[in-house]
Amino acid sequence: MDILKELNPWWNEPKWYEKDEDIIQVTKSRIERRIRYRFRKKWIETLLSSPDAWGIRVIRGPRRIGKTTLMKLLVKDAIDAGMHPKAIVYITLDNVDLKEAIEKGIISLRKLLRDIIKSRTEKYGKTIVIIDEATFYDKWAITVKNLVDEHVIGPGVLILVTGSYSLELSQAKRELEGRMGILDGDDIGQRFLYPMRFVELIENIAQEVNEFMKSNSFFGPPGSLSKIGTRLRIFEELATPRNNNILRFFEETYDSIGDITRGYLEEIYFYTGGFPKAIYNYILNEKVPDEIYTSFYDLLIQDAERFHLSPTILKELIREKLTLNASFEATLSDLQITTRLTKGGPKTLKVEEVEKYLYYLTEGARVLFNLFVLEPVSRRDRPITFNRGKPPKLIYSDPLIFHSLYWISRGVRTRIYETAKSALRASMLSNDEERILYSSLYEAVVCSHVVRIPMLKYGVYTENYGRGKNNKEYADCVAWYFNSRENSYKIIPVEVSVGRDLDEENLLEKARLTRNYLHSRLIVASRDQLAILSRNGDEAIVIPAALLLLFI
Repeated sequence: MDILKELNPWWNEPKWYEKDEDIIQVTKSRIERRIRYRFRKKWIETLLSSPDAWGIRVIRGPRRIGKTTLMKLLVKDAIDAGMHPKAIVYITLDNVDLKEAIEKGIISLRKLLRDIIKSRTEKYGKTIVIIDEATFYDKWAITVKNLVDEHVIGPGVLILVTGSYSLELSQAKRELEGRMGILDGDDIGQRFLYPMRFVELIENIAQEVNEFMKSNSFFGPPGSLSKIGTRLRIFEELATPRNNNILRFFEETYDSIGDITRGYLEEIYFYTGGFPKAIYNYILNEKVPDEIYTSFYDLLIQDAERFHLSPTILKELIREKLTLNASFEATLSDLQITTRLTKGGPKTLKVEEVEKYLYYLTEGARVLFNLFVLEPVSRRDRPITFNRGKPPKLIYSDPLIFHSLYWISRGVRTRIYETAKSALRASMLSNDEERILYSSLYEAVVCSHVVRIPMLKYGVYTENYGRGKNNKEYADCVAWYFNSRENSYKIIPVEVSVGRDLDEENLLEKARLTRNYLHSRLIVASRDQLAILSRNGDEAIVIPAALLLLFI
């Protein structure tokens, strides 16, 4: 098929990557995702080295997060590792011509995949098939399942599937249960590709920070700070009462790279978030193009129709209720709106209708994290439970996503980066309630990282996160995981306080509640203060947010 030749330039051009715009941007900017190397080792190298290896792996993530670019880089890695270029086949189900051919019955996806896999395995022994944006075709999962059952997909075959939303993947999970194969002992079939964390940006572009992280020997030999075990230990020590040695480590770190690190956070990450293309463009041009913000927003709105939601109502809901700030408390009733843009006159959304839209943005697209209130813990060895009867906190999962929805829903579609930067600077310098734009963005960035701590520990998505609140909030976000070596749960409570001065009385009261409910020391993410606050056995340890983010 001519379509396949167009989609697979490596079949005929050995240096195809020198003409590929996505890979050119990666090369120029030097931004590379850690996960690429993990996937190459676990999937590609295992496929090539083991005669029995095979697998189906689904990579989900927001639109424009870089899934397609990651797939292209893995193609290059596979060819560099020795695979024949024609043994690697890429198709995308949002390609207009291919989609139309399938919809009109000119070709079936099942026959196309069967022919590709059989011909490649017979000729080359191994094959990789990438199905990009598979969720644009509802029956992709049953198609792949049937090919597994027919033994078309088996030893020597790696199927990589990408999709933008988790809503349409619940059926896929059922269809492919027990049919994901095993690669390098890894049978986890689905991965969520989140925006890059702050530390990933730092590792790629901040030489002075990198040198410090590689050479520091406070927790072991040089290089220890790059290990997940060391990073989890740092947070465990921060959360341990009367552990003052950890403050000395952060004092040394702050003296060396404190101001530099905060600069990267406030001047770059606050506007690019973890979207690789935004970071590429900032590095090359010191700004983020409007198209990166607008394309995310437009695709999010357009895709809502696929889930039987009204794009018009979604726009109104975002503008009126969901962009109050980057972090805010809300019940479903709080989010009800009366829309005047429906046929038949004004309509007030029912609570169950609001829930569908919110589910699309939280569970579907992960635009927002839902932080439910945590129940107090009576014992250290007991996992935390949620109290879903209390209002949750909604936090944006990435600052670029927040700016995209915040400004475009208010009619700003040009000079978005400049507008956001001006507004945040004005908010930072403000002494009144306008400062909340700045402080809520700080809170969202810190908490969206904290909730990913258990995911880094376990390697898969987990809901081991929430917020600390009884009669009053005592922690903006809390994460926990099980430490098998100590046979206990490690609880990480974090409060974000980025005012010019610390409200010590308030923080110590929160520290008291944290000790009583979670048996942990409160970690306070500040803008630039370091301190240990203590009173009557209650403790809060204050660390600059940018430095905390280095270890998540």
